[in-house]
Amino acid sequence: MAEIDPTLPSSTSRIGHYTAGDLFGAISILNGKSRYRFKAEQECLCYLLPKALFQQLCRHYPDFSNFFRQSLTHKARLLTEKRAEGGVTMAGFMLAKVSECMREPLLMAAATDIASAVKQLNESHADSLLVETQDTLGMVTKTDLLNALVLKGSAVTSAVDDVAHFNLVTAAPDQYLFEVLVLMTRHKVARVVVMEQNVLKGVVELTDVLSFFSSRSYVVSLQVEQASSLEALSAASQRTPELVKALMAQGVKLRFAMDLLAALNGRIMSKAWEFTIAERYQEQSCMMVMGSEGRGEQILKTDQDNGLILADDAQWPDLASHMQTLTDTLIQLGYPPCPGNIMVSNPEWVATVSQWKGNIAKWARERDGDSLMKLAIMLDAHAVAGNPHLLESVRNELFDRCSGDELLLSYFARTALRFSTPLTLFGSLKSPNTASISRKAVFFRLFTAYVPWRLSVGLKPPQPLTAWMHWQPMVAWIVVLQRIWGGVGAVLRAAPQTAASGAGDTWRCSRSEWPKQQSR
Repeated sequence: MAEIDPTLPSSTSRIGHYTAGDLFGAISILNGKSRYRFKAEQECLCYLLPKALFQQLCRHYPDFSNFFRQSLTHKARLLTEKRAEGGVTMAGFMLAKVSECMREPLLMAAATDIASAVKQLNESHADSLLVETQDTLGMVTKTDLLNALVLKGSAVTSAVDDVAHFNLVTAAPDQYLFEVLVLMTRHKVARVVVMEQNVLKGVVELTDVLSFFSSRSYVVSLQVEQASSLEALSAASQRTPELVKALMAQGVKLRFAMDLLAALNGRIMSKAWEFTIAERYQEQSCMMVMGSEGRGEQILKTDQDNGLILADDAQWPDLASHMQTLTDTLIQLGYPPCPGNIMVSNPEWVATVSQWKGNIAKWARERDGDSLMKLAIMLDAHAVAGNPHLLESVRNELFDRCSGDELLLSYFARTALRFSTPLTLFGSLKSPNTASISRKAVFFRLFTAYVPWRLSVGLKPPQPLTAWMHWQPMVAWIVVLQRIWGGVGAVLRAAPQTAASGAGDTWRCSRSEWPKQQSR
């Protein structure tokens, strides 16, 4: 079950996952609102408890209510019995510090009007803000603002300190996270202000604590979205391996983990782009990622495979230096440079829309190994920053030029037949040492069949190989086999006559003669 933030773009809206035994939605009922939505990502069975019955049980049975208000401790005890060692266990949670979970404070002057406060909350993707007065701090939540406007009839020009709460619960950054949970339970609050020697450091919310224990995906996503500097973005980026480990320990399906990590990596790169590239250049350019990153198959950070598309009328005087800065920034965030130099810092992978279309025409015409590789790389391009319409124009040209070119598709397909798999006559491995080679051979053949298949059926959005294998597998395999079979005949007809070694036969033949020659 995926937790979705409807206010975010679809590529970044998935902020959490729930697996067998998890509970969700109770906090929304207790808080009186539901900010997020839940979507079944695969076949599952969920038990629904009606809201009215849930609230009635909470009113009449304090122990039942306390179970959900103190759900973290109960959940910790139950989940540690089921989840693999190495995940977010009770011991790990008990040792976690407040500084690992707190968010940056959103501070506003007491005279700020309600309209400005609501606008700032929406822009910051926050649920609460702190009000600064001469003597103390107060807190205002979205619920407080809604009640003031609807129930109390306050004007949007009213000052936020009129609706603020000044009796705050505080904690120190070096306190344990479970102590904050105890404070929340004891004082019946959902937020604790973090102070260090009377200096404001941050805020910890109940949703942060719950998410820190469950999968930490929400916390990492929140850190990425709220990062206001490269240093803050780098700190959030460094937590993605920790998130992968937690997701795997909790039994999250690999495909869902890849989707989540692909979305996070895309947001990290997009934020890096925003910090590095001036706003006046962003609409007239598009940064794309390619290869496995473009298909969303990564669970760990791998080398950069990216490029840049410029509008035909773009004016960018210091383009080369800006692209080098962007590459260095991504290296700083944990994305190593590409050994093949497929990066925006390489002028070969930076071009206008017209230039990219010209390159595609050239590669499709030449059909050599390097050209085929570049076409396959461009096929998986995915926009992560800038104007995505520029990439759509280039991708349309790629499919228009290549999808109907049978000879080009055959050049892609014949590569799958060149890679021999070390199997015996009975289908077993020739040697135990060749197991890794065999796996590579299988994957290589799948990928080389995947490229002409996508071109032939016109599947434009990049998808991981796992999604391809699950998408109408019988039809997909028939198309692939037809393409490979027909493509080999086309290649042989186009090839010059060459005598086979040790025989007087020739390998040049028509498609109808090909099965006979193959058997010989």
